[in-house]
Amino acid sequence: MGRRFMIAALIILLLSAFGVTPSDEELAAYEQSYYDRIHHVFLELGSEVDDGGIAPTFAIGYEAYVHRGRRGVAVEVVGESVGLPFTDEADYFVGFGAGFYPIPKLRVALSYGPLFRDGNVYTRGRADVSGRFQVFSMTVQPYIRLSANGDDSFGFDFGGRFEY
Repeated sequence: MGRRFMIAALIILLLSAFGVTPSDEELAAYEQSYYDRIHHVFLELGSEVDDGGIAPTFAIGYEAYVHRGRRGVAVEVVGESVGLPFTDEADYFVGFGAGFYPIPKLRVALSYGPLFRDGNVYTRGRADVSGRFQVFSMTVQPYIRLSANGDDSFGFDFGGRFEY
């Protein structure tokens, strides 16, 4: 998680070098505008560790949430590739889920859906926990996730969600 903070700091440092230095008020306005939007799109980049080793994961999705004081419940739909997309080794997951933000910087979520693996269709359930920090109008959410599959396999995921 420290590496993600370093990346955010590096982005801000580079923008500052080019004269883009938002004030504290502008940063607060970016954060408020993020929370005022109900609809968000996201990209996830990560890795899954399971019986077969380590595989890269790529996901895109949509999240909509209702919040009260920057806390609340969210619903999402996600499409994920486990392994390099569009190769024979890739598995695909399409999930529907719900997330809970007990505090603004913490997300706990569950998702469920079909997993397409080796020509077969299994079910997959996922539980994840992520943090959240603001970079202008976008949030970066490093996560850890446990996946349980209908073929009696399990996976442990880690990565980051970039959400606008």
